[in-house]
Amino acid sequence: MTRRTRFTPVPERGRPGRCFRSGRDGRAPGRGFTLVELLVVVAIIAVLVGLLLPAVQKVRAAAARTQCANNLKQIGLGLHNYHGVFGRFPPAYQAAGLNSGPGWGTFVLPFVEQEALGRQVPTAGPPWGTLQATSTPADGGQTPLKVFRCPADIGPPVSAEQGGFAVSNYRATGGTLATVFYTPSQDIGGVMYQNSRTRVGDVTDGTSNTVFVGEGRSGVPRTVSTGNTLSTGLWCGMTGTYATPGTGAARFVWIDNVVWPTGGGPAFGRDYVDEAFNSRHTGGWTQFAFGDGSVRGYPADVDPALRAQLGVRNDGLPFGTP
Repeated sequence: MTRRTRFTPVPERGRPGRCFRSGRDGRAPGRGFTLVELLVVVAIIAVLVGLLLPAVQKVRAAAARTQCANNLKQIGLGLHNYHGVFGRFPPAYQAAGLNSGPGWGTFVLPFVEQEALGRQVPTAGPPWGTLQATSTPADGGQTPLKVFRCPADIGPPVSAEQGGFAVSNYRATGGTLATVFYTPSQDIGGVMYQNSRTRVGDVTDGTSNTVFVGEGRSGVPRTVSTGNTLSTGLWCGMTGTYATPGTGAARFVWIDNVVWPTGGGPAFGRDYVDEAFNSRHTGGWTQFAFGDGSVRGYPADVDPALRAQLGVRNDGLPFGTP
């Protein structure tokens, strides 16, 4: 026999004689939120989100800085592995005169887990050897590589201004330059420069006191190398020389695709270096890979004399001496 549940009418509170049915447990059905209560809940959630958002942004910024440092560590290890095979570090780029040429990023591809791409990208012949190089899908130079990109940088993966090559946030540190005029294959004191063949024994200041590679934002107007047009680091190589509109007959050698001095004389101002070595990290914190494999960061207002000294391999000065 089916047992039936009997519902007992319960008098409505405050109104004798009026009843409604209770639930199975004998309690009155719960009421919903009022509009005021709902707005209070929404306001509390908004406050919590406002408090948590800065913390989330800080965590993301710290993660980006850490990944950038890991990239630089991997690049530094790749440079040493290249040295272990060839007995020298790769040149900043390899070219005759002011022509375009493959850069250090191309030479270290097999040593940063990019063996297949290393076989695809040419180290001689097209697109190199001309005054202006342009990448095509066949040469592999348009391939974005995470190891050459800082996660904090929001620039495009390919530089439309400079031959369609894939962007890099890392440049070799070429030493110091006292003038804005470029002399091909000139040794200006850095570990890597055009056609260099530097060995670890040539870094007489010590690998722990000498920077090899520094980071820089993409798409920055450059006063010297591009005549205020946008300039970007490229992992593949140096794209050649360009005549910038509005500068007359002047031609600019875009060595900053792969390398740039860390300082220089009065004619080579601090701004010229700040335009190349910088970052999108909080406070402009800029990281450098040292020759011993360590990565250290410096604030945007770093002493320019110290930064210039860090890029020189053989000045014989104690670390930190202007």
